[in-house]
Amino acid sequence: MTLLKAIILFTVALLVACTPEPKLANKQTQVKQPMLQTTLQKRSAEKTLGTVFRPASMNSVPMVEEIDFSQLGLNQEMDAVWGATGRDDKGAIYFGVSSHGGRQGTSELLRYNPYSGQFNSLGDTVSQLVKQGLAPDNVQQNKLHSKIIAADDGYLYFSSFDEGGESQSELTLPTWGGHLWRTRPGSDSWQHLLATPHALVALQVRGRFVYALGYWGHVIYQYDLLSGASRSVSLDSATAHVSRNFLVDSAANIFVPKISTTEDGLSYASLEQYDLRLNWVASFSMPNYFRKQWHKHHGITGYAELPNGDVYFVSHEGRLYHIDADGVGLSKVSELGLMHPQGKATIESLFSLDGQRYLGAVARSQRANTAQWLTYDLESNSTSVQPLPSIPANRLIYGSVTRDDEGAMYLVGSHWQGRYGKPVGWKIKL
Repeated sequence: MTLLKAIILFTVALLVACTPEPKLANKQTQVKQPMLQTTLQKRSAEKTLGTVFRPASMNSVPMVEEIDFSQLGLNQEMDAVWGATGRDDKGAIYFGVSSHGGRQGTSELLRYNPYSGQFNSLGDTVSQLVKQGLAPDNVQQNKLHSKIIAADDGYLYFSSFDEGGESQSELTLPTWGGHLWRTRPGSDSWQHLLATPHALVALQVRGRFVYALGYWGHVIYQYDLLSGASRSVSLDSATAHVSRNFLVDSAANIFVPKISTTEDGLSYASLEQYDLRLNWVASFSMPNYFRKQWHKHHGITGYAELPNGDVYFVSHEGRLYHIDADGVGLSKVSELGLMHPQGKATIESLFSLDGQRYLGAVARSQRANTAQWLTYDLESNSTSVQPLPSIPANRLIYGSVTRDDEGAMYLVGSHWQGRYGKPVGWKIKL
């Protein structure tokens, strides 16, 4: 390394370290519910990440199988699976089905056998709240939007929220807020862990801590699964922007997008890094993370982590980013450019195929009549594109990370017909 380069890197790192820390909120709040005895088990990297890795290449051919949700007999209000997928350590797959309010205004947790194709309902959010005496009969929790993540204590963690009463223009919080849950794999008995005024849209688990992202303002909630204590920090993100995902790496660094506005009304985006104690660490500029109507920007739409700790994520407009596990200063986060070789595309999924070199995702583009499968080579920074003729481009398609023991990847979404949507899903094998 030249002396000049060393001086530049030191200066950049110093600037990052000296950036002012955002305001902390609700630093510590004790959960009232008594906790059960909990023991953490050491698990493999694949089980910790909720995925599997299989050999892949740029020429791997995607084979698509549609998942039949109709066998469940869901009521008409259940209209989508907004990326809420997960798996347990034995390979069973889980889905969170959401509704758009309606009379019941609830959401439901499903267990799926990837070999038989059979579903089991594990209960719905409103029934759980009412049964446990935590809310009146008219409570609503129409979204189970988060990932369903297996933790080292043997439980599955997920979150739900209500949309009623919220306002994008005035940033009014929803009437019934959000809730953090856990359950044993396959059980229809849930444990309620935390109620929040914010809608809990996304969730991550790392070691003894569960993290949830609330809106508006992008609030990080941290729940200690050993002690039951919780705390939070607000990024004070401006506007009605809501990222559908946030990131927690193997060192428990937390990364959340933030929108800031200047006095003349201009806005800009950054990726904020926090540590295990919810202390602010650094801010990384994201000049291409932008949309004039921020409430229509879905933020981080897909992500994947490699066994070496590197994290990759894609934004709503299809840009791919890299968080380097060994990176220092501003080299920690880098933009790799648009993932689709033809330019901007809607990409709301991401998978690490082999755990090393290849990433996979489904893209929707106005230039194509069907969805497309993208394989991205991290060594050459190039992408191959293959059509998915069985998935029309007008379907809403979400999902990251979740794979069964045979390596099949799970994509979910909604198919709208007139006033109502219906949950849809696909298994993609290479």
